[in-house]
Amino acid sequence: LVGNISGIRLDVRAPGDARTALILSMPDKISRLEMLKETVNNVEEYTVALSNVQVTIEEKNGPNKFVGISSAAPLEIRLPKGEYTMSLAYPGYKILNKNYYLVDSVNISFELSGDLIPETVIMLPKKVGE
Repeated sequence: LVGNISGIRLDVRAPGDARTALILSMPDKISRLEMLKETVNNVEEYTVALSNVQVTIEEKNGPNKFVGISSAAPLEIRLPKGEYTMSLAYPGYKILNKNYYLVDSVNISFELSGDLIPETVIMLPKKVGE
């Protein structure tokens, strides 16, 4: 049984102030990357919910679109099954993608399931990628 719900429960997070300072204090990109991997692997411990992020999700080849603002609670987004591009806008921050690069948007698939699929996205200050 596949289910009849298509959507995500979006949790937008960022490292806490102390963690961000620690990441920025790393002397080189290798050390910084290790610190980012540890942060991603321990999301609950090292990150906090990021509120007031503008969320835009657009279907790649279609009319479906979602626009909203994140809060401390995960954002429930229901859209038809398909391929989408998700952009997150927050002053001075970018999305950390699966390859540990800072980007403006990520591709996301919406599939049918029994419930909304949890999706955690970590945002970081742009200066982390410099």
